[in-house]
Amino acid sequence: MSDGSEDRRHTRKRMVQSGSIRAIGGSRSYPCMVRDVSASGVKLRVPIGFDVPEIFELSVPALDLNRTARVAWRSLHSIGAAFEQIADIDPKSRLAAR
Repeated sequence: MSDGSEDRRHTRKRMVQSGSIRAIGGSRSYPCMVRDVSASGVKLRVPIGFDVPEIFELSVPALDLNRTARVAWRSLHSIGAAFEQIADIDPKSRLAAR
């Protein structure tokens, strides 16, 4: 079974950054940890048992990132999600300054 890395179009940057997930139109947000990010998607660590909506708003203040994302895969405590629009970020340069 492949992890999909050979199919990725954008380089992913590993990291540990706090973020939050909010259902579209929802008022409550839930914490998550960003484990890696690229211009097209993200891997998030989420609390066990938290049912992440199929489409959600992701906010990562340290990266100045606010994007709508769609779940691509799920595991017990992690999800992979694709951004609905390519993110205007360069993980290398943004993180280098932090």
